[in-house]
Amino acid sequence: MNTQDIIKGTRLAGQITAECRRANLARESFSRYFMSFGFNSQLRIGDWLYHVQTEDRGPSHLLIDTVVFSQGRVLHRCSTSYQDLLGNGIADQDALRARVEQQHGDVLEALRSGLVPLQKSAPATATALGIRLGNAASWLVAGQVCLEIQVFSRADGQTLAGAEVEVTVDGAAAKSVFEARTDVDGRALVHFPLPPLAEPEAAVLVIRARLGNSQDQLRYHLKPKPHNATISSP
Repeated sequence: MNTQDIIKGTRLAGQITAECRRANLARESFSRYFMSFGFNSQLRIGDWLYHVQTEDRGPSHLLIDTVVFSQGRVLHRCSTSYQDLLGNGIADQDALRARVEQQHGDVLEALRSGLVPLQKSAPATATALGIRLGNAASWLVAGQVCLEIQVFSRADGQTLAGAEVEVTVDGAAAKSVFEARTDVDGRALVHFPLPPLAEPEAAVLVIRARLGNSQDQLRYHLKPKPHNATISSP
């Protein structure tokens, strides 16, 4: 390998690391908003089990977004602006939280009363699901795991919202479970440091997704090398 190839490889590794760091910052930012200004509820009405999610979309959007979905299908969505809460360019946090909570409660009550227009044609049924890893060639960089996961229906290829995602590393010195839930676009971002490995030669990254009675998994084998690690196809 010549000097130019080494320089190109170093730049590429740096770009991937920077992308993973940006993804981590985005996830941390989303988590803060979601924990402070987001609500999740499940509501069963007749044969339907609904998941209702309300969240602040953040300062770049200034929207409160509520989504109603069932079996991964988005049935209803509404968004309202909170531009009026801005003062000196920053939203009043107490007022914003109260508005997010109020909108979530209003949609739940409307759903119970049958006043929410739902785009549905038949009771939700189980659908075979699949998992895609958007960054399969670059999910492990400098000891950091950064997973861009998408869950979809194997029947028609449509993405599935509200799927539970669980990530583990088989062969780790201590068992750790990293969890997420897919958004309205069927995507979930999971980021964590690669845990110490008790069995490096047998270590496997396992990604599981579950929605109702359907589930799937992906497995990526780790191939340890000095000072680094690469992956193989599942």
